[in-house]
Amino acid sequence: MTKQFRPRGIESDGLMYYQEQDKAGDYVSIDPTTNEYYLKNFHRDVFEGRATAIHGNVTSVCTTGISRTWLKKKCHRVAKDSIPAKWLEVL
Repeated sequence: MTKQFRPRGIESDGLMYYQEQDKAGDYVSIDPTTNEYYLKNFHRDVFEGRATAIHGNVTSVCTTGISRTWLKKKCHRVAKDSIPAKWLEVL
């Protein structure tokens, strides 16, 4: 399944994966190649990514802007192979 938020048609994964450090432990993915666009056009240190709209609900994953500050404060980096299949399908 091709993810719609990959604006440059990235064929390889190229994504970075994180897990929230809270009770639900939701997973998040970011496309690091989008940061330059947000810095240049909006002066914001943000990435395009996929995260839950409803905390703890894997079926609510959507595309959103994710700040570097939020990632550093609320998440930790994880390997793709450690993410459950139901999450990988939507990230």
